Amino acid sequence: ENLCIVQARMGSSRLPGKIIFKLDKKKTVIQFLIERLLKSKNINKVIVATTTNKEDKFLKKHLKKYKCEVFYGPAENVLKRYYLASQKYKAVNIIRITADCPFVDPSLIDKIIKFHKVQKSDYTSNTLLTTFPNGQDIEIFKFDILKDAYKNAKTSYEKEHVTPFIKNNNLILKKNFKSTINLSSFRMTLDYYDDFVVIKKLYDILKKRKFFYLKNIIQLM
Repeated sequence: ENLCIVQARMGSSRLPGKIIFKLDKKKTVIQFLIERLLKSKNINKVIVATTTNKEDKFLKKHLKKYKCEVFYGPAENVLKRYYLASQKYKAVNIIRITADCPFVDPSLIDKIIKFHKVQKSDYTSNTLLTTFPNGQDIEIFKFDILKDAYKNAKTSYEKEHVTPFIKNNNLILKKNFKSTINLSSFRMTLDYYDDFVVIKKLYDILKKRKFFYLKNIIQLM
């Protein structure tokens, strides 16, 4: 099972509630992201891994009409949240996406999943060396690797950010998926209100298409 786990929470320190900012009358940022992820051909299941904090309880209802699951786990120990969700849904490979990347391209995810498989890698991402835009961050790792990180990670930084323990472990086979053109100067992530203004503008123009890809966003930017 290729399990896509999206980490999401209402209590963002920089921009609280950003995951439910409205892109239009019908759709919030998190709903739009889930819609895009469900277009992937190589993801078997999408899980939104959120916190047990009361402000996140509504997410199950909010995402009810989408074919995704909502998993509630520890707020600060995101590594444990990922481990428990992966265990529950019997993941073989975990695709890690964060909810502040609403424009992540499912066709890019599919390419990286294939690359991960061909390379027989333990951990694959497009972030070990940055050549893709900020906001197209994709990480894939085997369940066994996640389990090892969960059991051995010590620092709160390793637990909060999920993959530092994996990335710093020299015994793990890691591969980086590189863009043919360096697109790292582009920003399409949602950390600040200014980001939302840009994302909303791009969305308003691009939503006229049946579906839009990374190349369409870059062209418009």
